[in-house]
Amino acid sequence: MSKKNTILLIIILIIVVWFIGAIYYFTCNVQGYCGSKPVSKYQKSNRYYEYDNRDDEYQERSVRNVRRVETRKKVTKKYTCSAYLKGFIKYGSRNSVSETAKLEKFLQDHLGADVELDGYYSKTDRDYVKQIQEENGQEPDGVVGKDTREVINKIYCKAKVKEYKEKNN
Repeated sequence: MSKKNTILLIIILIIVVWFIGAIYYFTCNVQGYCGSKPVSKYQKSNRYYEYDNRDDEYQERSVRNVRRVETRKKVTKKYTCSAYLKGFIKYGSRNSVSETAKLEKFLQDHLGADVELDGYYSKTDRDYVKQIQEENGQEPDGVVGKDTREVINKIYCKAKVKEYKEKNN
């Protein structure tokens, strides 16, 4: 075999390997279809269920042919809440008016506090924050920092979840 033929054969092999790789990339990564095993594994790990039109209910099954089966995410009754308070609040500082107003609304709703919703962090607001801090084993300094914010957000979220469950049960 001559040197030219060897080089030509190597070039052809490189092109064939590249072509096979391109086909795999296109079918697996672009179209998202890599065969039934990865799809079944994904569906099982993400709690996908097969929708069966015959008995009109969701059933957990192994999916053999993805192109013929309609899958939908299982509907769960979960409630998640994002952080209610996000800012730092300290007496005597230039605090965010909106964050302070949210804190005052929280104090009214959850502690029954007699505070004005004016967005100004007053001594009365600070005293109620100190009360929350004492009840939760924190140093009562009246500063709404990371730890106090976390406690307030948890209390707020628990109340929202309870409200959601009462509505939907």
